[in-house]
Amino acid sequence: MRDEPLAEELAEQVRQLRAELRRVLTPSEVIEFAALAQADRGAATARMREFIELAPEEGSCYQVLAISLASTGAAEEALTVVEEGLAVAEQDRAPVEALARRLRIMLLRPRAAAALDAFKTGGYEQALAELRRLEPRWRGLPVARDLDDYLAELAATGRLAAPKVPFDRAEDLYSLIAEHEASIALTLLNEGRMEQAEPLLTAALGYVPLFPWMNFLYALCLYLRGGDTVRSSRAVEIALRDPTIAQAAELRQAIMAQREAQLINPLVLRFNAILEHVPAEGHTAESLGQMAQRLRALGEEVPGLHQRMLTSAGEATLERLSEAVRTNLADVLELMEFAQLSEEFGQIMSQARGVPSSRLRDRLTALDGKVRRRARDADVGRKHFDDLTGAIRQAMAAVGEQDLVVRFNALFEGRPPDRWRLSQELDAIASEIPGLRSSANPETVRRLDDLDQAIRRIKRQIS
Repeated sequence: MRDEPLAEELAEQVRQLRAELRRVLTPSEVIEFAALAQADRGAATARMREFIELAPEEGSCYQVLAISLASTGAAEEALTVVEEGLAVAEQDRAPVEALARRLRIMLLRPRAAAALDAFKTGGYEQALAELRRLEPRWRGLPVARDLDDYLAELAATGRLAAPKVPFDRAEDLYSLIAEHEASIALTLLNEGRMEQAEPLLTAALGYVPLFPWMNFLYALCLYLRGGDTVRSSRAVEIALRDPTIAQAAELRQAIMAQREAQLINPLVLRFNAILEHVPAEGHTAESLGQMAQRLRALGEEVPGLHQRMLTSAGEATLERLSEAVRTNLADVLELMEFAQLSEEFGQIMSQARGVPSSRLRDRLTALDGKVRRRARDADVGRKHFDDLTGAIRQAMAAVGEQDLVVRFNALFEGRPPDRWRLSQELDAIASEIPGLRSSANPETVRRLDDLDQAIRRIKRQIS
């Protein structure tokens, strides 16, 4: 009834009935074809042809049959099948059209090999002449006509440019020219042989610079090798022009992250190298000053990288590095101040011999004030400042103990004072012992205890 002259309403009902029959029968026919083809491909092919005669509107059947034929080497027969299908199919035409394009390219490529070889070496006029020697059947293919126009333009200008055809036809043209190289490169990449894939891809891009798939492979190769992110970025941008390359956007993100890492990692390594030489103890103020200078220089380089960041993750990493530099610089400056105060304390003590005790005590008191004020604002170095304060107090206690001993000995030099005055002087010396004892080191405490006991003995004797 499909070919019968029917009234419009009845014809529409026939079309609906046929569509429903195809919906029910086609899946089972495809499954049966696949099962039968494993045992008897000829019988499976005959059965599918019979079904196509019954349901010529079903594009998927032409596709299944053509793929089966192509897999056995019968590519020309497969092309005939899909072209017949495109003439009558109403359902699932897009996959059939795509398969027809692929088969035409596959069949044309070996026939146009001489023309393609001449094109790849820049011999555009020779390539055009070779192409025009093909049989009319092959020269008449859409992709062959596009190649003819492309070669004619290149021969006229002598300059490689993008083909002036719609995107899908440009993709077919690129596939015809360089699909073989792309397949080899993909195999090399899958085998992890990037160093061999890169020169092959570089050479291919010399004659198909705007082929999205080739650019994707090239960008992937450079990314896997950890190479030039500027070149890989340019390549992946071209790959993004083809919406069918689903992984292009993901690769672009990975390349941007790699590019940012190449900018940030050297600074991170320098930062870590600086920190490795900042122990808690054992550094002079001068060496800490040098480290602070290196941290400042590093910190000054960070802001310039912000404008070169491409992702929010890169911005965040750079901000964390900047904060780490600021924090550690503050710590180093704090340690440097501690080292300066420690060195000042060391100088005071090394010059103590021969210095009047009052002057020595004044210098220690002034230093103690500076250390205590700095300790209030200290962060990581708070314990160091507290320890230095304790050492200064011990030194002050030792100076005080020496003064008391001098005063005690002076009471018995020459003519001793009367008992009442001696008792008063001894009480005055004894009253200062507890204050010194609270901050003295063990050796000074022992001497203060000896002095206190001596005073007590004398007091008992004179009372």
